[in-house]
Amino acid sequence: MTAIDTGGKFGKDYNAAWLQQSGIDTVLRYISSGDQTKCIDAVELQSFMANRIKIGIIYELWGDSKGLPGSIDAANGTADGDYALRTLRALRVPENVVVYFAVDTSVDTNADINTYVVPYFQAAKQALGGYYRIGAYGCGSTCAAALSAAGCDKALLANATTWDGYNTFLGSGRAAIVQGLGPKLYDPDEIRDPDWGGFTALANVVA
Repeated sequence: MTAIDTGGKFGKDYNAAWLQQSGIDTVLRYISSGDQTKCIDAVELQSFMANRIKIGIIYELWGDSKGLPGSIDAANGTADGDYALRTLRALRVPENVVVYFAVDTSVDTNADINTYVVPYFQAAKQALGGYYRIGAYGCGSTCAAALSAAGCDKALLANATTWDGYNTFLGSGRAAIVQGLGPKLYDPDEIRDPDWGGFTALANVVA
């Protein structure tokens, strides 16, 4: 294990010594316009940079999707993409980083994929305006559609092995990151694409 994703706060729930002892050099952290308890902040981000820890970004409104529609549709994609752009630029996250937008549920019909999932990612990508790349975090069917039909750059396959399309997408080799199942604090991640979209330094200024 060299990477984890976590809603825990660096310096409070874990520290640099624990990461080093565990062989972890990469941490994926969250931003959200909904659940603020899991969000990275400027102080935490500076601490990561000072300790030379590579950071990735996941946007997730809430743990477990509240429905299709409800939180995943074109209107929410625009709102979430706009929030991510403003928040990450204010945090001085550099250009070209991948923001993984979460669809935290199994999506098992083509109708839901085409009506909700694809428009959500298309709208979020447009809202990012090319400043950041866009990734998808979800079940296999969501990840496949996000890459093939919604213009997403990368995909993070959720650890829910019973969700739709898991084995097919895993076997396709298209996942940039494959999430494992860990304890309450974090999940381990296997990074399979060296260009998965993390960063190790902050932008000097925000234009």
